[in-house]
Amino acid sequence: MNYEVYHIPSNFTDAGRIMGLFELRNLVEAVILTVPALYLCIAFLPFGLTAKIIVTWEASALLGSTMTV
Repeated sequence: MNYEVYHIPSNFTDAGRIMGLFELRNLVEAVILTVPALYLCIAFLPFGLTAKIIVTWEASALLGSTMTV
């Protein structure tokens, strides 16, 4: 039997993606969704700086991850 072997490059599915993971449209949507939430967390939470950073990080992870999938 004669089989043909094709070489598929390792970055075959990386085309049109940011860092090989996120499509540009999804990344833009995530940024548009998370930036206002980040501002609201930093500006209006009545906590200290460390707590604001932690809450803001959690909020951005939650909102951003839903858009980039």
